[in-house]
Amino acid sequence: MAKAAAKLLKGGKNMYLNFNVPTYETTGKPETDRSAIAFWFQPAPPEHQLFRINGAGETILANGKELLTDDPGVKAEGTHVAIPAIPPFAENYELIGMTAYPEAVTIYQFQPHAHYRGRDFMYTVVYPDGREEALLSVPKYDHRWQMAYEPESPVKLPAGSKLVVTAHYDNSMMHMNMHDHRNSMMNMQNHTAEKEVYFRDQNQSWDEMFTPFIQLSIDDQNPAKPGKNGALEIGEVVGCLEPGSSGTWTLSHASEAAISDTQGTTSVALKAAKAKPLGTQRYPLLGTSAFHPADHQWRESRGEGSAHRGLEPDSHQCDVAAAGRGRVREAMTEGNAST
Repeated sequence: MAKAAAKLLKGGKNMYLNFNVPTYETTGKPETDRSAIAFWFQPAPPEHQLFRINGAGETILANGKELLTDDPGVKAEGTHVAIPAIPPFAENYELIGMTAYPEAVTIYQFQPHAHYRGRDFMYTVVYPDGREEALLSVPKYDHRWQMAYEPESPVKLPAGSKLVVTAHYDNSMMHMNMHDHRNSMMNMQNHTAEKEVYFRDQNQSWDEMFTPFIQLSIDDQNPAKPGKNGALEIGEVVGCLEPGSSGTWTLSHASEAAISDTQGTTSVALKAAKAKPLGTQRYPLLGTSAFHPADHQWRESRGEGSAHRGLEPDSHQCDVAAAGRGRVREAMTEGNAST
């Protein structure tokens, strides 16, 4: 971890220690635990403050369908949405999460987190110029080893970048038989492929989680002077998906961008977008693959992202960060739009 960055502990009432030991399971009898914690203190104020967050949780797709933030159900821990349960015997349940970053950030650590059904994780970044880069691949995720991965050098994401994390879950008999749950009859009954697996607001190990943690700092943030420092705004547009050459996509007949304060999509927002008139703008789209735009081409679409005023729409590119029911949400950045 870079010495120029550190976490802030303000003292006073304990707001920081929350022991969540995923490998513990109920056994039906009293058990003992010997936990330990250590702190390393910076000798001088750091240049940047560290934050541990769900790095790709603003928009989530389950098996290709975008989840709306006002969908009914209990919101999964660490997310804004109710994630549908994993069906019995499902071998390849897929979740894709993404967040567009309106400020330049530096990532120091990755920590994918799921429970027993978690099978693999992939972290990818879509840069404002359209380049895509794989940052971390965990092809054989094992819940029993809560690994944190530090890159050789911190990863710099310019403002308008989008982090995309794809995870797969395996609720098959073969996968579940690989784990030993014989320490109690309760665990044997819960760790079975015949049952649906839920993403709850508080989870036992036989429930599931989708939490692609990262540790980052905000490049332009001064710990001594908190507050936003020139962050891009979130913009929203409505238009039609138009295919181009080499798998490219454009949002054509698009409206002027309207400022928004969220990246996630609601059913109310989608209904309002249907009534919004189209326009004459065109926005090249980036990072569209998770939304399968070929299934929605030429349909009216809605987009949202970080908007920079004073640039012509044709000079913007839209890095798609959310799309629902034929609508696309985009985040627009300087010289481009990131959705």
